[in-house]
Amino acid sequence: RHRMERHEAWFRYLTDELTPFIHQDTGWQGRLMTTGCSMGATHAANLLFRRPDLYDTVIGLSGAYDAAWLMDGYTDDLVHLNSPVSSVSAMPHDHPYIDMLNSCTIILCAGRGAWEEQMLHSMGLLQRAMNEKGINAWFDYWGEDVNHDWPWWRIQLAYFLSKVMG
Repeated sequence: RHRMERHEAWFRYLTDELTPFIHQDTGWQGRLMTTGCSMGATHAANLLFRRPDLYDTVIGLSGAYDAAWLMDGYTDDLVHLNSPVSSVSAMPHDHPYIDMLNSCTIILCAGRGAWEEQMLHSMGLLQRAMNEKGINAWFDYWGEDVNHDWPWWRIQLAYFLSKVMG
């Protein structure tokens, strides 16, 4: 439980302190983009799924979106809250976040190469949950030569940023 409470404190720092600071410092009052690779993708997606009022774009590369895998069987309300697979699956079909999420750009990508097995599995679970709720996203599965590693993430990030930024 302590581990999840620490994670929740970090989440609150990002949403309650850092995001308002960015708005104040830059003058930008719109929603922000999140992005990350591996665990960074997990956190980037979690931010958007939990707070689509603050974030409107996510590029997640090789993330694990099912917290059950990361928690060695431990579960509680905070694990559920911080697991996009769990939270989207449990979301009622009339939840207001569904419309908000459909106004977002959601891009999740994983390769099919080395060290991507669990990421592919959790990405598939999230894709099914989102399809069931009618939430639109771009799930992109790259080739068997695409490993869970920085050389590929650099290529993927450049590719997806060019799509998002025009």
